[in-house]
Amino acid sequence: MPERPCGCPDFEPADWEGQEQDLSHLAFYTRPVKYFFGSPVGFEKQAVQAADEIQKKGYALAEPLFVLEHIGRFSGELLVGILPPGEADPSLVYFSDSRFVAKVYRRKEASYQAGLRAFMHEAKSANRHYKAVFMWHVGCPRCVKQVGYTTVFLGELPAA
Repeated sequence: MPERPCGCPDFEPADWEGQEQDLSHLAFYTRPVKYFFGSPVGFEKQAVQAADEIQKKGYALAEPLFVLEHIGRFSGELLVGILPPGEADPSLVYFSDSRFVAKVYRRKEASYQAGLRAFMHEAKSANRHYKAVFMWHVGCPRCVKQVGYTTVFLGELPAA
């Protein structure tokens, strides 16, 4: 995968848009995040703590960096993609039997709310129900200055 000058991989929306995604090749290190009506409180602090814990445990980060956000009205999770370590850890979540539908949302401003509403409206129109919805904010602050904000919404489909 080609890289941007900052080191982030180029992102190809066509690889994600409307496609079913399989995340079974990853484990996700989780940290709880408090939310206030859908807005995260202390997200950066939890991200730093997760990075420290991942490093201390010797886990290998997934490449490209894959950090998901599972949002809620008052609580949610930060999920950091790692290579499966082989040992049990209560901080790990696996999506071995899950399928996800992806929607790419690109914009110039930071807010993702309009994209999330559109994603949920599309699901309702297609009579599709999700067990959970996750967000992947693609890229770093340098990328945002170059190409704008990109968020991939991932709707976890119920088991078939």
